[in-house]
Amino acid sequence: MRKKLKMLITVDTEQKGMAVPYAIECDFGVEGNCGINYIMEQLEKRKMRGVFFTNVYEHNNYHGDWEKYMEKLVERIFSRNHEVELHTHANPPVFPNMLHACSYDEQKEIIEYGTNFIKEITGKRPIAHRGGGIPAMILHLRHYMI
Repeated sequence: MRKKLKMLITVDTEQKGMAVPYAIECDFGVEGNCGINYIMEQLEKRKMRGVFFTNVYEHNNYHGDWEKYMEKLVERIFSRNHEVELHTHANPPVFPNMLHACSYDEQKEIIEYGTNFIKEITGKRPIAHRGGGIPAMILHLRHYMI
């Protein structure tokens, strides 16, 4: 009997301070697409689901044609039955410093802000968090898990 291979595919969904989500969408028109839609299509073709660690704190970066982009992105991922989880990177004005440079109370407030943002759109509270760097993850584990 063959054993099934179990695999967890995670995707960091972030832009890093730009007003247009080029790195998330990566849509080159007739030349192709290597962005989030392509990733979801490839997973779905194989009857797989991905875990998209989404930096929702970037929602204030998008204006004009891109207004509410992050909200629509979370909805798009969730509506296709993929998981939307929380990814934190410093992003003013929500929080200006990297997570590991924040106090425990600041970290708690930042994480609650992000989880509430996702829950408001999906109705589900994220169950996983990627802290945006090794120092953040070590500090996060120290405060929340140990």
